[in-house]
Amino acid sequence: MNEDEKEEFQWISADMEDNEAAYSIKFLSEYLFRYYKKKVIILLDEYDTPMQKAYVYGYWNELAAFMRSLFNSSFKTNPYLERTIMTGITRVSKESVFFRFE
Repeated sequence: MNEDEKEEFQWISADMEDNEAAYSIKFLSEYLFRYYKKKVIILLDEYDTPMQKAYVYGYWNELAAFMRSLFNSSFKTNPYLERTIMTGITRVSKESVFFRFE
């Protein structure tokens, strides 16, 4: 990492601005790609939990805008990404490929 990248990396924290947070995964992906010479795999567990909370507590629009930006930079336009696995907690249907809910 060059000096600018090291400084940028140091700014990653829980209290950074939304736009910085949205792009931080893409930057981290690039650093990992350059170091390991392999595209990254991103695991995103329970991605829908904050979305449910935002809907219930009235900050849906803010979170939806952030998630759009995050998903676009981290997944859609990330050239260092090999694959993403996302899990959620929301039940979508009563049937599964593995078993039937009753």
